[in-house]
Amino acid sequence: MRRLSTVAALWTLGFLVPGFILTSNWLHHDAAVLSEIPARNLACYSVPRLQAELGQGSFKTLRKACTRRYRDFEPAARIAAEERDAMRFLLAHPGPALSSFTGELATQLTLPMRPYYHLELVSLYRDWPSPGTWFLAVFWTAAAGGLAMRARVAPLEAAFLALAFLGVMLPAATSHLVEGRLRFPLDLMFLPIVAAIAGHAPRTLRRLASSAR
Repeated sequence: MRRLSTVAALWTLGFLVPGFILTSNWLHHDAAVLSEIPARNLACYSVPRLQAELGQGSFKTLRKACTRRYRDFEPAARIAAEERDAMRFLLAHPGPALSSFTGELATQLTLPMRPYYHLELVSLYRDWPSPGTWFLAVFWTAAAGGLAMRARVAPLEAAFLALAFLGVMLPAATSHLVEGRLRFPLDLMFLPIVAAIAGHAPRTLRRLASSAR
């Protein structure tokens, strides 16, 4: 019974991941979609971000130029052109590209825990509480350790969490300036194993102290 309730809870939380993203895009972009087309993310987010990091201009200016460049294309031709141009640029700079994606992923993991955009002028969640960057770094380090421990006793649950993380964060790493809204459901999903790690910590420290004596 306990296992069934755990699986049910995981599936319920699993639907929150696409649900939060779809709702956010609908509220803020008038488009009830789960994500932008990957080619558009690569061409007009990843490439301008890498260009900015290489000192070729500001991200916002480069992104606007990218959007204008493909504005008059037919949808199929636009997707093909975006994908071709993006991969050509990224493959021409493999080291910086990998560093850019890794840096964006790390940045997004330590952005505030907010379900939607933190808009400059109007936002229902302007004062949404969130712990500091140092806490979020500790949170995700504990989540990684907890996931490894959970994989030994409940491999299916651990696989579900790992796939949910990869399914959200790898596409998110291709984007930029989206804050922590894409990650918000994952914060909730990983909270139980982080809490479990925190609960084990005092006992582990006492055990280490006693063995040292």
